[in-house]
Amino acid sequence: MLDDLIDNTTVNDITDNNAVNELVDNHTVNELVDNTTVNDITERQHMDNFAILLATYNGAEYIEEMLDSVDKQTRGDFTVYIHDDGSTDNTMDIVRNHIKDKSNYKIMEFKSKPGAKYNFMEMLRRVDAKYYMFADQDDVWFEGKVEKLILKMSEAERDGKDVPLLVHHDMMVVDDNLNVISASFIRYLGRDINRNSLNQLLIDNTAAGTTMLINRALRDKAILINNVDDVPMHDHWLMCVAAATGKIYVIDEPLIFYRQHESNVMGADTESKVGKVLRNAKDVVTGEFARNKRKFHDTEINLARQLMYVPGVDIKTRKFLVDLINIRDRSKYKRIKFYRDNGLDRNENSIWMRLWV
Repeated sequence: MLDDLIDNTTVNDITDNNAVNELVDNHTVNELVDNTTVNDITERQHMDNFAILLATYNGAEYIEEMLDSVDKQTRGDFTVYIHDDGSTDNTMDIVRNHIKDKSNYKIMEFKSKPGAKYNFMEMLRRVDAKYYMFADQDDVWFEGKVEKLILKMSEAERDGKDVPLLVHHDMMVVDDNLNVISASFIRYLGRDINRNSLNQLLIDNTAAGTTMLINRALRDKAILINNVDDVPMHDHWLMCVAAATGKIYVIDEPLIFYRQHESNVMGADTESKVGKVLRNAKDVVTGEFARNKRKFHDTEINLARQLMYVPGVDIKTRKFLVDLINIRDRSKYKRIKFYRDNGLDRNENSIWMRLWV
């Protein structure tokens, strides 16, 4: 229904009649999220202050060390919720043994579509808390991570607790044995931790889920996503929702060891400029270049489409999102101009990116 409205609505219609805004804001959560209310999809046995959501899958090699680092936090008023995504190793045996005498750990049992983003989004729907953090099974948290995030969130809430808020920090990239590869994950990837506008985030996500603390207001908007298939990862989605409807705050220091290994869902691989040129030349010949271009467009367009389901997005932003959703209808010159005028760019090589799209 909303997709049809987006495709058939002009920019003038949205500006003059608030068409999309009225559709989203006047429809209930019941109609937008599979006929389910927020109360139904939340486990309401009690309300936690701080919930840590830990999704696991074949993480036996590192999970014990990760849980140890959570136990050593300087602030411990949180509950850790764990859901396994069908591990075939002894991950859950290690988890159960670790938490058997701990009251602040809970194992969740439910079925979800395989994959980290589905696991985390379903946990986010089901857990009832005031604030949420996310944990990856192979990281090691610095002892002050939770405390520093909470302090930063307290500062952010001066804008009001009803404002959707997201706080995130940097990571230290390490190998399997915690030998340091880079002191900054963000800079290792050539990104700027302060590039947090929606226009920039639709192109490049700057934060991993394991670095985030979000408030209830952001969670309540994020779970209104119509189709999780449309977003690359849960963290990218949360950043976009926060940028579109609330505020993002940064702690520009590493607060965890981020292990870089073959099994990572989100890697920190870098590539030299020469290597990139050679790869692109090869991709042009094989047709991979064109496929990557379409995938690039699909990602930003799908994110924009899902943001149309989120209440609280202002009219100016909705106008921009509709233009982006329909970007393929424009000539190459107009596409380049649209990207330039709206600040849709990467941390570097923005001119080449605009020509590419």
